[in-house]
Amino acid sequence: MQHFSRNDYLQPDDVSELYWGCSLPDHSQGYNTARQVGLLGGLPVTVPAITLSRSCGSALSAVRMAAHAIAVGDGEVYVAGGGDSFSLCLGKGFSPADHHPRFTDTRRPDFINFAYMEVFDTAEIVAARYGVTRTEMDEFALLSHSRASRAAAAGYFDSEIVPFELPDGTIFAHDDSPRTDSSFDSLAALRSIAPALDPSHSP
Repeated sequence: MQHFSRNDYLQPDDVSELYWGCSLPDHSQGYNTARQVGLLGGLPVTVPAITLSRSCGSALSAVRMAAHAIAVGDGEVYVAGGGDSFSLCLGKGFSPADHHPRFTDTRRPDFINFAYMEVFDTAEIVAARYGVTRTEMDEFALLSHSRASRAAAAGYFDSEIVPFELPDGTIFAHDDSPRTDSSFDSLAALRSIAPALDPSHSP
């Protein structure tokens, strides 16, 4: 209940619904991940929960749905977010045999589209279609990491993070994603992790 104790004006039963994004709702994080999150987080069993799977956009879609629900007056308080453990689920339960060939085999006359396309391939196609250069992408990435690092150092995200204790006793209370030591040269030295695809295909 630590999450609610920081806001004494908010009680668990005030929540109308929980939306949770999970791009790999499989194995230990499967079977309606949102419901598990709600119960483990201290929400009453009366609060409904919905698991959303939109690949890498799952969590953002959950937040967007909550905002829309509030905007149209469905409720006033929602919990929204997302999470994936790739170390537990990557490569488990998903294989080429699970994919329909009409969405993977471009040689088929009834091929439709790359329904299972990785986000890396999508980025390659978007960059090719709209003429985004590697230099422009590296410049934007550096700007993004620099801003995020400065904001974190200034404490702007402190109120948004709930610290928790790791098994070894270490207190984890920060986002380890922003690269504080990133530079344009180090970004430019990275090779692409996805092959360039035909930009005529829709991502």
